[in-house]
Amino acid sequence: MSLDHITSTRQVYEHSAALYVEHLGTELSERFETSDDQSTLNALADAVLAGGGGRVLDIGCGPGRATAHLARRGLDVGGIDLSPAMVTAARAAHPELSFEIGSLARLGVRDRSLSAAVYWYSIIHTPLEKLDAAWTELVRALVPEGLALLAFQCGDNDHI
Repeated sequence: MSLDHITSTRQVYEHSAALYVEHLGTELSERFETSDDQSTLNALADAVLAGGGGRVLDIGCGPGRATAHLARRGLDVGGIDLSPAMVTAARAAHPELSFEIGSLARLGVRDRSLSAAVYWYSIIHTPLEKLDAAWTELVRALVPEGLALLAFQCGDNDHI
């Protein structure tokens, strides 16, 4: 992402973090997640555990909603987010978990240290021309045969 794009995205979430938490909460819920959403996250947890476990990173974690769900499923999981306000909210809601400031292009982890990465609706602000940098960073961070889970909206919009 360009610096301007990162800055503007961070600013939006900095200014809306409290409202986001008030509206969506800090836990997954049937109000916002379908049974398919939760089944998808559970399938990832099952696959990671069946493969022997390992570190999982929730990239663009917001207030830690998916991170906490995956932790309850037994994963060694932490989260990163571009917004310091979102990281603060995640730490307050889930003090037993690790949350850091980071971005899709800079995960802040060692090479080949992740068994899985979760992008739970977090790539939606990334321009198409900037996705290669995010995928390069993902490949660097994942162990061989590591898993990636991406969730995103799509529709009729030309630039999606």
